[in-house]
Amino acid sequence: MNSQINRESRQQIPDYSIELIQDQTQNGQPIHPSIKPLLLRVREVVLVTGFSRSKIYQMIAEGALPCVRHGKSVRVLAEGLNHWIETNGSVAQN
Repeated sequence: MNSQINRESRQQIPDYSIELIQDQTQNGQPIHPSIKPLLLRVREVVLVTGFSRSKIYQMIAEGALPCVRHGKSVRVLAEGLNHWIETNGSVAQN
């Protein structure tokens, strides 16, 4: 029974928003509300945008999403992601 619950919880994809991602630290623990992370992992950007991992890397390579590289690590600037969403997003009109 416990293993079934664990499998089900792993299969559920939580509904993340940019603010939720920005309000967490690297290990997922809440931090002081006035401190916002400046950099996001690619997997966090995937969760926020719904785009695939390869699409995010493509956008980084094209310069659409500003990033910081340190060794093999790639982090997307949170401000750059917010800017991209504001300039490229549109609201559907009925």
